[in-house]
Amino acid sequence: MTEQLEAAGIGNYNNWPLNAGPSKVAAVNSPDDDGTTDIITNGDAVRQSFTLAASAIPPGSTINSLSVNCRAGAVWAAAGVSSSLRLGGTDLDGPINALPTDGTWQTFNDIIARPGGGAWSIADLATLEIGILSSNPGPVWIHATTLFVTVDYTPPAAGATGDMLLVF
Repeated sequence: MTEQLEAAGIGNYNNWPLNAGPSKVAAVNSPDDDGTTDIITNGDAVRQSFTLAASAIPPGSTINSLSVNCRAGAVWAAAGVSSSLRLGGTDLDGPINALPTDGTWQTFNDIIARPGGGAWSIADLATLEIGILSSNPGPVWIHATTLFVTVDYTPPAAGATGDMLLVF
């Protein structure tokens, strides 16, 4: 099963200005509305992060993987973005995704391991941040319009409700 977690607030990094829309959080939340709402930067190695909305994954579930979904575009020349996750003060970036240079938008979906290593837990989702990192070799405007996490998980087995007490 999967659950989509959208941005809920500004995270540890607050370095991409709002370009269009009522707020940065609204600018990166669904739907993909391209230039109607977006954040923007023209710097290299500039980070922006967001806290996430609360998860409704059932207790006892196993988290299999997390993927970061990002929709972004560049204007004028070659640039790229990496999606990222931040957990417990540790950042982990996905690969650099090349952006189209003609003002169009590209959607990326990167599976990123748990920052700091180990297996994901449901408790991690409460403090996890999603982010974006610019890769900009020149004075190129990079726009991001959508950023969210998709959690792939396995719910607990049916009837698994915890300890049982048998009385004879």
